Amino acid sequence: MLFQKTIRLKNGKPCLLRNVEVEDAGQFLDYFIKCHGETEYLTTYPDETTHTVEEEAAWILARKESASDIEIIAVVDGVIAASAGIGMLKDRAKTRHRAVFGITVLKEFWRLGIGSALTEACIECAKKAGYWQIELEVVAENEAAVLLYRKYGFTVYGSNPRGFLTRSGKWQELLEMRLELGRPEEQAEEPEPVRRFPMDLTAFDRKHVKVTDQFGETYTGVASFENIDFMSSEFGINENCLRIDDDLIRESIITSVEEIEVHGSAELWAENVILRRFTPEDAETLYNQFGKDAPEHEFPGRNLYATPEAAKETVNRFIEGYSNEQFYAWVIDWLEGAFGTIGAAVCPDGHVELTFHIVPHWAERRFAYEAIQKALEYLTENEGFSRVIARCDPVRTEAMSMFEKAGMQPVRSHLAKDDHIDQVIFEYLKRS
Repeated sequence: MLFQKTIRLKNGKPCLLRNVEVEDAGQFLDYFIKCHGETEYLTTYPDETTHTVEEEAAWILARKESASDIEIIAVVDGVIAASAGIGMLKDRAKTRHRAVFGITVLKEFWRLGIGSALTEACIECAKKAGYWQIELEVVAENEAAVLLYRKYGFTVYGSNPRGFLTRSGKWQELLEMRLELGRPEEQAEEPEPVRRFPMDLTAFDRKHVKVTDQFGETYTGVASFENIDFMSSEFGINENCLRIDDDLIRESIITSVEEIEVHGSAELWAENVILRRFTPEDAETLYNQFGKDAPEHEFPGRNLYATPEAAKETVNRFIEGYSNEQFYAWVIDWLEGAFGTIGAAVCPDGHVELTFHIVPHWAERRFAYEAIQKALEYLTENEGFSRVIARCDPVRTEAMSMFEKAGMQPVRSHLAKDDHIDQVIFEYLKRS
C-alpha cells in the first residue's frame, strides 16, 4: 500500500508523510530506538531492540508490498520525526476485518500536528484496505494520546489494570480502544446523524478562534471550515469540521467556539497564501532566496539576508520583536514554501510604512499582490491605522504593479538631485 502527502506543521515547517523505504532502514532503526528511550508509554525499552538493519529492511519491504499493511513516516528537514502504521491482526477468516494501529513521535516534534496527520492517514489507508475496525492499546495515563484517539472517534471497550510493569516496579493500566469503520458497503451508506454544534461553523472560517471540545482540549489559531462533503470523501468523517493548523475538530465534539482578538504579527490567511511569523528555520531559506544574488533583488540599503549569519541575526531580531503588539513582520508562505516577506513600521506621525521582498519569478503572480492586500486590510481594519505607504524604485515595474493591484495608489514621486525620479510613493487609506 502506498501513501504520500505534504503537510504544514504548527511551526510553519513542511512535513512529508510517506511510506518508509528500504533505504531508510538504518535511520528508521535509530529512530525506533530513540523513541523508545524518550517515554515510558511504549511496549519495549531501547536495549530490548535486537533486530539488525538488514532485518529492518526486510520488514519495511514486506510492509510496502502488502495490500493490507502500511508504515508511514513523517519527515522534517530530512529527519524521521514520527511513524505510524496499520497491520492485520491475524490473517484468518474471523479476524481479517481488524487492523492494529500504532504510532510514535520523537519528543522534539510533539504538539506540532504530526500525530493528528498520521492518524488521519492511517484511517484513510485502513478504509482503502477494506478493514472494518481499527484497534489499539494505550497507557491510560498517556492523556495526550488518549485525547488524540478520541478526537478521531476511537472509544474505550476494555482495560487491563496490570497491562505493563515498568522496570521501576510500577503498574501501568492499558486501555483497549477501537474505531468502527463498518463493512465497505456500509461505509458508503447514508451516515447516521450526529449532534450538531448549535452555531454555524462557517461563521468562523479564517477567523482567529479558541475552540474547546468535550474532552477539555483547546485549540487556538486561525480556523478553516471543512464541510461534510470534503470530510467524507477525504477522511471518511461524516460531519463538518474546523481545522486549526493540522488539527481537525469534529462538529459533534465541539462545546464552544469563541472569536479572539489579535494584534501585532498575527497569522493571516488570504485565498492562496498565508502570512505567518518568522521561525528560526526561515533564516536558511531567506539567505538562499535573497542573500546569494542580492543585486537581482535590488534591496534598498543593507541586504538583511546577505550572509547566513546576517539572515540568522535578522530572523532572530524579528522573532524577539513579536512581544511588541505594534511590531509587524511576516513570511509569505504557501504549500510549496516561503517565497517572500512583508514588514510594516509605525512612523512618528502615526502612519505605517510597508516593505516587502518577493522572489523574482513570483513578482507577477497573483499570490504576491494578494499577500500585500491582506496585510493592508489587516493594518487598517484590525489595527486601526488610517494610512499605509510604500516606497518603490520606478525601475521596479513589477513591484509598482503589485502595489496597484493590491489597492494602493501612487501619490507622489521623490526627485533625486538630477531631477530624475528615484522613488514613487504609494498610499493606501483606511476605508470608511
